[in-house]
Amino acid sequence: MAISYTQGNPTAECVGCNAHHLRDLTFIHEQYERDRAEELIQCLLDIKKEMDQDRLYKDELDPDKIKEFEGRFDRVIAEGLELNPPPQKEPGKRGRVKQSPPKNLFDRLKGNKRECWHLCTTITKLNGMYA
Repeated sequence: MAISYTQGNPTAECVGCNAHHLRDLTFIHEQYERDRAEELIQCLLDIKKEMDQDRLYKDELDPDKIKEFEGRFDRVIAEGLELNPPPQKEPGKRGRVKQSPPKNLFDRLKGNKRECWHLCTTITKLNGMYA
């Protein structure tokens, strides 16, 4: 049985989580031409840029900056969900209706926000390298 490098290390899980989200958002933007995915990519990259600038003299981003980024993130997620509604169930068909990959990604980002937001707001050091 393989052991995950993130096992027991919540910060590492967040790093992997956000890297995975960036890959998924890039795929959704390129394959499905969803502009909201590109906006979320830019939001995450802007947070990373802000963290890199503040890393030398702070442990966390300013609360006002966190609030600004979180509002932006929530707004784009809400717009993405609005533009990717669940499909209608066909009469006479059984089971769940298959959702689109963009809808699934926006649902996952909304549902996992709390777990991954720590990385976006706390400047941490992981195994000698900054996250």
